[in-house]
Amino acid sequence: MEAFAARSDTPFGTVGSLLLLGGVWNAGAVPPGYGEPVTATARALVCALSLAGWVWWLWRARPVVGVGLSVSAAVGFGIALLGVSAPGREFLAALIGLWPGFGPLRDGQLYLAPLSLVQALGAGAVVLGLLRVLPAHEGAGRDRAGATGEGERPGAPRSRCGGW
Repeated sequence: MEAFAARSDTPFGTVGSLLLLGGVWNAGAVPPGYGEPVTATARALVCALSLAGWVWWLWRARPVVGVGLSVSAAVGFGIALLGVSAPGREFLAALIGLWPGFGPLRDGQLYLAPLSLVQALGAGAVVLGLLRVLPAHEGAGRDRAGATGEGERPGAPRSRCGGW
């Protein structure tokens, strides 16, 4: 069990590495410099901003996928955490002893995929939020010929994602 458990590949420990979508058990798969304090801190700031963007988007737009994806991300993160502690590894060993089909759970960091999607959508929400508060440029919303689209006012964005 321990050979496949998530490991710390940043200065933030195993839990921090998992939040940064890392924690790969195979040290040979990690690029050089990945765990350096400066790069890890920069990734931590981006992840924190992305998670804040996700929460803001959930609160503001209430997307249909919001609750399901949030629950999936939390469950996936919980599965990834199982191999971090001795009791969690014992629980995984007991599950695999009951039925070998539980074997893939030992590679817990693989279940961070929903969390990566939450972070990606949250980063997009941050970008859209910034675009909304930044002043519009002269000519925004115009096509190549200089005409505005049907029903648009000059300088208005062409679409509003999630009701923005």
